[in-house]
Amino acid sequence: MRTTPLLVAFAALCAACNTSPRTPPFIAHPPPGSIVLSIVGTSDLHGHLERGVAFSGYVENLRKSRSRDGGVVLVDAGDMFQGTIAANETEGAAVIRLYNAIGFHAAAIGNHEFDYGPVGPAAIPLSPSDDPRGALLAAVKLARFPVLNANLFVKDTGYPIQWPGVAPSTLIDVAGVKVGIVGVTTIDTLKSTNAANVSDLKIGPLEEAITAQARSLRQQGAKVVVVAAHAGGGCWSFDNPDDLSSCMPDQESSNVARSIDPKLVDVIVGGHTHRAIAHRVNSIPVIQSKANGAAFGRVDLYVNPASGEVRVAHIHPPHAMCEERDDDESGKCTTEDYEGAAVVPTPQAQAAVAQDLATATAKSRQPVGVTLPARLKSRGSPSSPLGDQIASWMLEARPTAQVAYVNIGGVRKDLPEGPLTYGAFFETLPFDNRFATATVKVASLRKLFARGLRGGRGFSVAGVRVVAKCGHQGIEIDLLLGDRPLRDDESVVLLTSDYLATTPKLAEAGIPPEAFRYEEGRTIRDALVDHLRKKGGTVRAAEKSPISSPHGTFPLPCSR
Repeated sequence: MRTTPLLVAFAALCAACNTSPRTPPFIAHPPPGSIVLSIVGTSDLHGHLERGVAFSGYVENLRKSRSRDGGVVLVDAGDMFQGTIAANETEGAAVIRLYNAIGFHAAAIGNHEFDYGPVGPAAIPLSPSDDPRGALLAAVKLARFPVLNANLFVKDTGYPIQWPGVAPSTLIDVAGVKVGIVGVTTIDTLKSTNAANVSDLKIGPLEEAITAQARSLRQQGAKVVVVAAHAGGGCWSFDNPDDLSSCMPDQESSNVARSIDPKLVDVIVGGHTHRAIAHRVNSIPVIQSKANGAAFGRVDLYVNPASGEVRVAHIHPPHAMCEERDDDESGKCTTEDYEGAAVVPTPQAQAAVAQDLATATAKSRQPVGVTLPARLKSRGSPSSPLGDQIASWMLEARPTAQVAYVNIGGVRKDLPEGPLTYGAFFETLPFDNRFATATVKVASLRKLFARGLRGGRGFSVAGVRVVAKCGHQGIEIDLLLGDRPLRDDESVVLLTSDYLATTPKLAEAGIPPEAFRYEEGRTIRDALVDHLRKKGGTVRAAEKSPISSPHGTFPLPCSR
């Protein structure tokens, strides 16, 4: 993501509003009687095991360095799962094995930890006996570290969740210092995963959960408290940790830091937004290190075990392990010297996932059987060329449907030019969603599409042409099947994913979850691969989006 002129102006205006104290960015020498605790934070690995293996070498070097003067606390801020063949086919178990081998002390639950649903191929519960968190809890059972959440509650009772292997916080001993770790997740978690898997849950304010757990940990003797928060923001400059002028103006992790007592919390490790932070807010270091194993964060603390005094020694900028590209994806990863020694992945980390990576690599190289003469872009406005193409393939694979609807956020990466491989297609559609079909009124589609175009958002569609314009009630939608306008009282067969079928936005448009028929068995991704292998040949994307407007621009200049 690039900084917009508006954001730069806003940040410059608010720089003077920064409430962080003007303390030195780092302290060169430890106070007498102090040791060094290095708090290392990761987040949003999304199953990139090979980068986790490389990360193990950095951790090993730091542990050797700290063995002379302190210790290392290693925490993850969530979204460990979802996004690679190895992670998805093991429903997160491969990631847990890797984290066990690296020696994580704790990990928070992120929104994508819920994506796998019940144990087995179904991504949502399809019978009363299906546990919507079955896959998550099976993976948690393998963990030799606590998985944390303090702000998820049972909707009907209001009680905190009580799941085996999951706790609100934990207390550990590192180099003779009691360290408390609290886990929380973003207020948007229940809206950012498959709704069917979390429909019985509600979420509470992060700051309330953190405060309650931090006080309890302090009462139990914690000298240091670390928060693993699957919530974040983003900054673009890391020269001065007290200068927030390059940071997003309303970022969740910073807002949380401002709302809690800095005497209770020493470090916040953030995540979720796939951006970077290495700053001090309300005297609390807040770190976050992008996504997909591209980088890690670190804060060094001076801790006096006798007096309990804690001082921030150094807030390190995010340490990149992979090069960055303009498409916001991590490119080639290389190891280097760290803490004065060459980085070598540990044998334990390599062995933990060697078979998973080998199996995934072999599958990723399998040809799909079609060739793309040009790159298909996953981003665009109001729809993306790749999203529109996927919607068209969906209708070809399920020809009894008339309209296919795809959310742009579910299309994660461009498809490259040339012969298509399973690995490239997987990176485009990493979610294990299944087809969902419903007969719906055209009036409901109009509401759904109008909502999808508000505020500059968009979607992809196939089977109909969408003409959006401004009217008395804001955005108005005309739908054409071929050249024939559709009437509100007509019905069409809608094809989408089980994820979208269970989201509130479809229900609010008059298409409730129970209206759909949900397929079992193969994922949408694999069903499309089967279709493309039969289809073969060269795929040429449509030149025009199926969404247009007489106003000529998106977002539309409508009053509401």
